[in-house]
Amino acid sequence: VFVGDSIMEGLSFHDVLDEANVSAGAGKTAEFALEDVNDLAKRNPKHVFIQLGSDDILWPTDDPLKYSYKHYAKLIDSIKERLPKAKITILSVTPVTVEAEQKEPRYQKIAEYNKGLQELAAEEKVAFVDLSPIFTNSLDLYDKDGIHFNEKYYKLLLDLLKGYVN
Repeated sequence: VFVGDSIMEGLSFHDVLDEANVSAGAGKTAEFALEDVNDLAKRNPKHVFIQLGSDDILWPTDDPLKYSYKHYAKLIDSIKERLPKAKITILSVTPVTVEAEQKEPRYQKIAEYNKGLQELAAEEKVAFVDLSPIFTNSLDLYDKDGIHFNEKYYKLLLDLLKGYVN
């Protein structure tokens, strides 16, 4: 099951995955995702991929990254408690276009946020996947807003993640 915000919601929106394999929604943050753990546990997935942060870094608090990491850790711990056999993988936050970053300067923190997510994954003893290789040779993946993606991105994402699923 893929847990996340509107970026992950694109998996079912573009019919790349069935909705049963996606637990995501626009505006979802690590804090709000805590509310979905019971539903996730009912699905009983063997593997949980989490991609949150696009909205977290925009959160109106003094230190949105620190605030997010605290809730991300709670989310991971809650999933571990409810689904002790499930493998958990954190996915890096995807980059935005230069134009999107100019409209919303807080997106400049994505690289810093991802570094913190990688550290959190190590602390929590869960996997971390950097999605930046998807964007190395493909710039035609973005939707008009420069934040969300077209169907092509989601197919590349699943191809990249195949090696992480047993």
